[in-house]
Amino acid sequence: VFLEMPHDWIPLKSPTDLAFYFQTDRVSRRMEFSIASVRRFFPEAPFYLLSDGGDLFTDVAAKWNVTAVHSAMRMHLAQYANENFTCQRHLLRLAEAARWAQDKGARYLMIWEEDTRMLRPVRGFPDADVITMGNIHNDHCGVFSPESMQRLEQKKEKDLAPGDLRRMRQRDRYTARQGFSAGPGSTWKIHSLLSALGTSKSEDLDELYQVQDLCWEDFALMTDQAVQRSPEVQQMLSPYGDLDSQRPADPLRNLQCLWCLDSCKSSCGCTGLRWGVEWLQYLAVWLLWPLAPTFSIIEREKILWSRPCQDCHVGFACWDSCRDGCLSLCPAVVHPHKGTTLDCEKEPLPARTVRWDENAELGWQGDGAKMVDLIWSINTM
Repeated sequence: VFLEMPHDWIPLKSPTDLAFYFQTDRVSRRMEFSIASVRRFFPEAPFYLLSDGGDLFTDVAAKWNVTAVHSAMRMHLAQYANENFTCQRHLLRLAEAARWAQDKGARYLMIWEEDTRMLRPVRGFPDADVITMGNIHNDHCGVFSPESMQRLEQKKEKDLAPGDLRRMRQRDRYTARQGFSAGPGSTWKIHSLLSALGTSKSEDLDELYQVQDLCWEDFALMTDQAVQRSPEVQQMLSPYGDLDSQRPADPLRNLQCLWCLDSCKSSCGCTGLRWGVEWLQYLAVWLLWPLAPTFSIIEREKILWSRPCQDCHVGFACWDSCRDGCLSLCPAVVHPHKGTTLDCEKEPLPARTVRWDENAELGWQGDGAKMVDLIWSINTM
């Protein structure tokens, strides 16, 4: 059950314990919905909004109580998209945000993006330095592929570059992790990030993977940090997973979450009724469940995730309250959110929130589930 936080996790202790880092280059509807989903549950959390050589975010910062920072150099999130990107430069940007957040009282820094949404409060984390997506095992990274590693092993020692030696050291760690799992919604323990960067050599950082989320985990493994997946962060177009845990995991849970949310959209008039070609397709892949369960889950999730949300005919309050009734089935953070699947207002609205100081003993010094129940029971303002 999602509302039960594992006993060995570290709970968040204050409204500023968890900070957020969000890099983008322009104001957009999706950007504001993404921030709004955080502000609903963490109205006071430090939020570092970095303009990557793009717009000034002054108005957005005032509207959503975030800190806007502007970088003149556009870098994007991967070297294939912008040659200015290096893992080292990216980590140094992240470190600036981490130091800023630490000064605001934060212990953790979560990576945020336009296509990430928070569905309910994050209440704590596994005891690790880097906390990643619960159901991802990216075991097809090119530099660690069997073919690539075989070519490395066939090289003569005098022909090996520093990056080659590092990759050979990393291979066993990468294999032990069942591939990489970092992505939006991943979280750094701030002290661990800053300590590891402070003792790393510049030439080692230059050799790291030149894509944002792979860069994080590559760096973490290189510096012997503990990395653990969290079931509270899910890639919603994959079966539910809690891959680093011995707890039993129901692969249908993400599908159940999406089905419940889609039922709310339909009943509140926020999307079309379930009929027509797409539902014949849904039925067809559902019937494949006994023969190809993973394929069946993924294809059904894709159909539900692709259904847009719009102004609700019954009124937004219907969707807002019905949606909250689904959230015991859902993870706290979901990705990717490419369309309007969960964005049912015309524009993101200042979120209804619970004042932390009024409910601290319910939610953060005692049973976290009580705070979730409290948030969910409040009527739309």
